[in-house]
Amino acid sequence: MRGDRKYLAFVLTFLTLLSVFFYYRIHLEIEAECEEVKSKIAQNQKQIILINKFSDTHKQIDEEMASLAKRHFPAVEAFPEFSNEESVISYLNEAATDHKLQVLLLNSDDLKEDNDKKSFIKVFHIKVQGDYFHILDFLYELNNSDKFFDARRFYLKNDNGILTLDMEINRYFSNNNTR
Repeated sequence: MRGDRKYLAFVLTFLTLLSVFFYYRIHLEIEAECEEVKSKIAQNQKQIILINKFSDTHKQIDEEMASLAKRHFPAVEAFPEFSNEESVISYLNEAATDHKLQVLLLNSDDLKEDNDKKSFIKVFHIKVQGDYFHILDFLYELNNSDKFFDARRFYLKNDNGILTLDMEINRYFSNNNTR
């Protein structure tokens, strides 16, 4: 029995030492690896937060670009590159006839470069005849047009109740070399 007690004490001591060895050798290594994994997870979470912030900023930039594009296209229409004076003459003629005005004169001068060299100016001369309200409607349309017209000379003559409007209109075009 004494031998059994020694054997039991030996086994218990061995198991205790094995438990201590396991704890210090294996458990602490596993715990250190767990801490390392937790640290990597925290770093990855920080990166995810940064990526999400970047993504949100990118979405805002995309929305702002779309907004700029919406504002850009009307500006390009109002201030286009010079292509053809016939389109402007056609527009002025249609606007006048749509407002029941008789077109007496419609022509243009040569294209001139503006002082700042960023645009060209084309001067159009138009002379129309009609009644007061039709002329007002015509002028209102020119003013609210998506095209940029600049009335330079404006002369209105009344001849027995029939009004004649004689005006000089500047139309600006972009100089493509400056864009």
